[in-house]
Amino acid sequence: MDFFFKPKGVAVIGATGKLLKGGKSAGGARAAMRHTASMAGNVQVIRGALKQVGVVEAHDFQQMADIAKAMAMYPAKEAQSRGRVAILTFSGAAGIVSTDMMSERDLKLAKLSEDTIEALKRVYPEWMPPSNPVDLWPAIERSGAQRAYGEAVKAVCADPGVDALVLHLFIGGVAGRELDISYLAQVAGEAGKPIFIWALGKRKELRDFMVMTQQIGVPTYREIGRVIDAMAAVLS
Repeated sequence: MDFFFKPKGVAVIGATGKLLKGGKSAGGARAAMRHTASMAGNVQVIRGALKQVGVVEAHDFQQMADIAKAMAMYPAKEAQSRGRVAILTFSGAAGIVSTDMMSERDLKLAKLSEDTIEALKRVYPEWMPPSNPVDLWPAIERSGAQRAYGEAVKAVCADPGVDALVLHLFIGGVAGRELDISYLAQVAGEAGKPIFIWALGKRKELRDFMVMTQQIGVPTYREIGRVIDAMAAVLS
């Protein structure tokens, strides 16, 4: 039987299809049989076939919506993308957690070039050598949030070894209030680098921020895992 087909009813125009597949466990397969009178099939075989035709599997409805949002904003990945990511964060711990989650999704930390490191040093105090994840808090204290994030985004976007960026932002704090997100998104867009945001903060300010980023086409999520899942789908 030929499994290598474009899913019926899915138009893929420079984009990747999304699928929420139920009946993956033994219990789920039995439930699917009772519910639809359809066989769930061997999940590994199905996953292999879907991967061959460029369909990303979602594991629940929330993840399906998250992936759909990201793919709508970035419908076509760069051909040379190899899943190399730069993390720009205000928190070293959040950078570490993001790195762990990326490794579980076949993404990797980008190795920053010497030119990128030198550019980052312009906003860092002398005692803090920049690396990836890019812990920007010392740079924010020295140079201010807009300059620190702005120079960092420009530097990593110019690096040919970086395929995508993740920004960590605390909305409502001093750093969050100073930032011009539209400018950062413009820099990334001109470089052809997808940018994703993990944002946290007070409810109203965070809601307003997410409305704004939706309007300018930057996928933004409230949990790190959701950011990494969406980014992995776009870069896969």
